[in-house]
Amino acid sequence: MVVKSAEGSNCESAIVEEHMHLVGPLAAALARRLPPCFDVDDLRQTGFVALLEAAGHAAGLSGDHRRAYLKCRIRGAMLDSVKRGAYREATHAALLPGVDAPAATPSPEAQAAQAQIAAVVEAARAQISEGQRAVLRHRYRDGLTQRETGEALGGLRQPTVMARERRAVEALRAAIAMPKPRKAAAHRAPLRPPLAA
Repeated sequence: MVVKSAEGSNCESAIVEEHMHLVGPLAAALARRLPPCFDVDDLRQTGFVALLEAAGHAAGLSGDHRRAYLKCRIRGAMLDSVKRGAYREATHAALLPGVDAPAATPSPEAQAAQAQIAAVVEAARAQISEGQRAVLRHRYRDGLTQRETGEALGGLRQPTVMARERRAVEALRAAIAMPKPRKAAAHRAPLRPPLAA
């Protein structure tokens, strides 16, 4: 068991008192980015505990380095507390009724529209090359980056993937686009002969 000296405890207490003002703004800033079910007081309490724990490690630092270190530890502890279970508890079905309710069945008109859109997209996909389909599949269905798509396609470079993706999207747009309506020829009345003077 490690016994801290009185001098070390006094130093840590001084660090805690000097940096207590960091906790409130960090908790408030994080709470603004979270759903309202998260309590800013809980985040603040977690931040104070992190400050107490980090004060000993911060004793060897000085000035801006100490402040930056403590801010990082406080913010990290707050984020960890959110991840560890507060989020799961706050989004549980008992707290958010209706989340697990089945989605309403779409109307027959909506189903018909979705089927028509799917048929148009499928017909358009048949008009582009297999390589273009592969790029679109990796990029938009699998969510890969252009670099990852290049690796999946056998080591293609990123500019090549970017060019193929652009051409594939343009080809799809051209295939899906409705034909432009023809402009009706303007009806012109025959010229009247000039009035006799």
